[in-house]
Amino acid sequence: TSGSCSQFVREQRRIYGTRLLLFLTIVNLLYGVTTSWFIYINNYYLSVDCGLSPARTQSAIATMGLCIIVRPILGAVSDSVPILGSKRRAYFLLAGIGSGCCYLALAVLTPRAQISPWSSTAVLCVANVLGYAWCGVILYAIVAEEQRRDPVDGAANLNALQWGCYSTGALLGDLSEGFLLKMAGRPHNCYWMMWLFWSVMAACGLLYEESKQSTAAVAAHQDGTNKLPHSGAESAACCSTDMLDATVELATLASDRAADDQPDVEVAELTTEPDLVSERKLHAIVVEEAGFEVQMKKL
Repeated sequence: TSGSCSQFVREQRRIYGTRLLLFLTIVNLLYGVTTSWFIYINNYYLSVDCGLSPARTQSAIATMGLCIIVRPILGAVSDSVPILGSKRRAYFLLAGIGSGCCYLALAVLTPRAQISPWSSTAVLCVANVLGYAWCGVILYAIVAEEQRRDPVDGAANLNALQWGCYSTGALLGDLSEGFLLKMAGRPHNCYWMMWLFWSVMAACGLLYEESKQSTAAVAAHQDGTNKLPHSGAESAACCSTDMLDATVELATLASDRAADDQPDVEVAELTTEPDLVSERKLHAIVVEEAGFEVQMKKL
């Protein structure tokens, strides 16, 4: 089993590269930890440090949760407006740094003395939008794009890696949040760890290298040509068309030679070769990728 695991890891490194696998592992692990801490710490911060009543605390928590509904807009912005030729990495870096700065402000400013409870709620909403909404949708987009490198098992393997690391991080966060709050003393001191983890996640964004297809698409969009590179199915279709042309050329050559001096022998030799195509043989080349099918009928 250890040999099989080592072989599997080597195969994934060959397909996706070490940088991408490290990026997805570290970021999703810390993403799960901070997600667990976010819910737990905010309740104590708003009720203890900010002095909100239980009803107002839950209202503030619900308001933060509503910020997630802007995810489709954030995803559309990152796909449509590239920054310096980057659609994923640049936005991930900016969103991670922005979320970390929000937690740094909450850790530095004393609640009720230097920052009001409603201002604290607004900062937490911004941190939620930048971190959990925007970085989250970028992570999903990265997995959806990179899994095309392996059309057969890419979706299963990358999603297993992403959600396995996230679930492990969330479990670690649930087990450590009480200890963290006890060691910090005051709830707002826990935001130092949130700032540290989000800074590490933002730095890990430098590990991610956007694929050539994504970079070419951005360049085409900026040039105004809107000519996207061929997908895997389109490339296979082009390859199948070339094979069809070559096969027709061979059949034409066989027919021409059949009209010469030795029609019976040469045509028989051409049509009985296993690599050539006879008139009675059916060639069906089916290329299936993302629902795209190409079929070549009888030649």
